[in-house]
Amino acid sequence: MSIGLPFARGADHAIVEQPGVVSFDNNNGSTTVPVVQRDGTVLINTVISAATAPQRYDYPIRVPEGHSLRLLASGAAIVGDDAGGLSAVIAAPWAKDSLGNPVPTHYEVQGDTLTQVVDFTPSTAFPVVADPAVTWLLWGRTVKYSKAETQEVVRFTDSAQMFSYLCIVGGLAGAACTTVANLGLQIVKNAAQNALRAGRCIQLNIPYVGLGLMYDVKC
Repeated sequence: MSIGLPFARGADHAIVEQPGVVSFDNNNGSTTVPVVQRDGTVLINTVISAATAPQRYDYPIRVPEGHSLRLLASGAAIVGDDAGGLSAVIAAPWAKDSLGNPVPTHYEVQGDTLTQVVDFTPSTAFPVVADPAVTWLLWGRTVKYSKAETQEVVRFTDSAQMFSYLCIVGGLAGAACTTVANLGLQIVKNAAQNALRAGRCIQLNIPYVGLGLMYDVKC
């Protein structure tokens, strides 16, 4: 699986900005700066320097067999299959002008191409930075529970009821749901309690092979 950059055919060769970071001048009033994070997240910063630049930025994605690119109601996008497996999560888009003000933006999907539309105007304070964040999940899938859902987990005293709740809320089925149950009631409850004390939420990472792991993450 891979993701392409917008206007790659018309862009200049990469310029090294600092160790591990390069930029591509798209020769149309925009510059693309992809950055790979340690956690596997790919941040693709697009710097829009003027109102004459394009408002649409296409990211062609090579999708694994059996998976498809889909938009979510939250504004985010995923690459996944009908059984709930995920190979990538693309966070909801954002864009800000040079004053730190948000610029309206959204995703559109056409086949295997994700397009970020940035609705700047001539009065926008340039440059504008737009930044899709792509998290690769080639190892399995992840389910993040909200604070209300994390609180609900702590209240359960019956193992079967709690794991049914986690599976239903998390959209888990089959082997993925079995992985949750194998963690054990007290382990999950303790994780949820510790997360709430820290003002955080629980997240379940489910590998395609091996045991699931429970983490506390920012809500």
